[in-house]
Amino acid sequence: MHNNIKIKVLGVGGCGNNSIKPLVSNKVDNIEYIALNTDSQALKDFEEQNVIQLGDSNKRRGFGAGRNPEIGKECAFESSEIIEEKIKDADIVIISAGMGKGTGTGASPVIAKIAKKYASLVLAVVTIPFENEGEKIKSNSIIGLKELKKNVDSMIVISNEKLLNNYGTISIDHSLKLSNKILEKIINVINEIITLTGIQNVDFADLLTVTKDKGEILINSASATGKDRAEKAVEKVIFSNILENSIMGADEIIVNITGSNVTLQEINIILEVIKNTAGEKVNIIQGLMISDSNDKNLKISLIASGMDKKNKSSDLENKQNNLENVFTNKDDSNKDWMYLLEENQDIIENSTTLEEVENLPHFLKN
Repeated sequence: MHNNIKIKVLGVGGCGNNSIKPLVSNKVDNIEYIALNTDSQALKDFEEQNVIQLGDSNKRRGFGAGRNPEIGKECAFESSEIIEEKIKDADIVIISAGMGKGTGTGASPVIAKIAKKYASLVLAVVTIPFENEGEKIKSNSIIGLKELKKNVDSMIVISNEKLLNNYGTISIDHSLKLSNKILEKIINVINEIITLTGIQNVDFADLLTVTKDKGEILINSASATGKDRAEKAVEKVIFSNILENSIMGADEIIVNITGSNVTLQEINIILEVIKNTAGEKVNIIQGLMISDSNDKNLKISLIASGMDKKNKSSDLENKQNNLENVFTNKDDSNKDWMYLLEENQDIIENSTTLEEVENLPHFLKN
């Protein structure tokens, strides 16, 4: 449908490089993968035409950023002309990076700002650190996310902590493959929307409607076979064990259904579950593609945005104010403030999104 739309996927820093490494061999005409790093050694696994070494080579000598985001930022600025030249013909730019260390955290916002000058759509797929990686990396990731969010249209957040909680018993290489698989899914969902045709088409304009200037979004896909394939697939696509966001409170959702012998009942089940989960006011943009009759899979691709944080944020703010008042004005009545602390423990333990972490009272952050 729109196979002339160019997608450039930029893997920034060590985490970003690792995420695109398995995908580079997937030759798709309109998709190009580029590895960017301050560490020249890390770029040796990629073909020369697909790499950008960040930083003045005479000054930095390709030694890396030493986990210092400021160096990552400076190196991206020093290489801004090379970055521009490499991405100026892109329609969609997808930036993959890890938050918390040097290159991904510091360079990604600079690269995103350059991309916004040329591309119709700039997305970021970022991984946030494990809780046990320490306060410095956690605070770096918060600042990095905040800066990156200013310079992209939309952001998908992968949680390492969720990866640990749900897949902590499998080998490290398999768990990292699961995380990297998210990026592959996102690329495939976007590409199928803009390139494939079906009975009901979702196009590039629809993609922009749901992802342009939307902040944190969700992109996912899932498939299932058998008698209850619609129920199984929709349950898998709306709940992720690794992604930070869910579709609850979304105001715009693209739902692309692909399968053979898809029935009206199956379509109704899928749309009903999505609407009930997201909320009655959600606007659903539906696509339908019929696959080969021998393929028994029913696949759902989903892009959701505008997740309603207003109510959650105000509720969080009220709880935080209550907590702060109790801690700053507490008297000898230990029962009252201990009760409030226990009641609101979820705020302290589960403040994992950017907004929640930024808004935590200072005494809880320290």
